[in-house]
Amino acid sequence: MRHCDGKVGPSLAFAYTSRAGYRGPDSFRVRIRYTDGEIRHERFDVMVD
Repeated sequence: MRHCDGKVGPSLAFAYTSRAGYRGPDSFRVRIRYTDGEIRHERFDVMVD
């Protein structure tokens, strides 16, 4: 997998890393620009086991 910060591509991928030793619920927000130019802000909720 190549590092893709700031590059536009045909698909989406996120790398999530929690704080060392953290367990429990967490979330992160992203800004997504779609091919039609629309920008949406999304929130993703995760559970760190």
